[in-house]
Amino acid sequence: MCIRDRITKCIDIIRSFNPIVDTVDTHSDAFLAKTKDDNERVFIKQVFYGSYRYEGFLKAFNKALFSTFPSKTNRNDGTLYSIFVYLICFRLDELPFDEFKELVLSQDPVKMNVMLQFLFDERMLNAHVRDGWCKLYDFTYIDNVIIGGIKTRLPLVADLLNTISEKATGKRTELVKDLRTEEETSSKRKSRDPTRPEPFNLTKPKPKALP
Repeated sequence: MCIRDRITKCIDIIRSFNPIVDTVDTHSDAFLAKTKDDNERVFIKQVFYGSYRYEGFLKAFNKALFSTFPSKTNRNDGTLYSIFVYLICFRLDELPFDEFKELVLSQDPVKMNVMLQFLFDERMLNAHVRDGWCKLYDFTYIDNVIIGGIKTRLPLVADLLNTISEKATGKRTELVKDLRTEEETSSKRKSRDPTRPEPFNLTKPKPKALP
């Protein structure tokens, strides 16, 4: 199975699930019955389980994304976006980055660009998504683990964001430009010579005059 087909199967297993008819286990077992590759089975099953577990979290993100960029997004891509938001927020530390990169590059760059630019923009998340997430989870978890984690991963995905942005728009992303400005500022601060303490200019006591 090619890398693009893996995402297609993830979309299919999520969209075909009917909780009234099946449980998560019975649906995944039936859907993956003909999939022979163990790695493919594990990946698709984990994405399906994760998308179901964090359904509210992912829907809150999609709702904010579609509301913020109605002319640049299509609601039919909601499942696609949910898969990648799940991978980035909850599985990116476990998934080999080269594999994640292949998954991203296998998709339409225009669709991926609008979602990735939104997800990795801390200001946009705080303005449009945070409130929805905080209705579901404790605000300290959202601020420190979710949004804080996304910010921490930005240097890791910087080159990938530039690649997708250039394919979609013909130019590099401003997010990475801002990141490099922060890194340069931090580097300059660290490179400054440390302050050297100067000895106190103590006045030497004059000897007492002999009587």
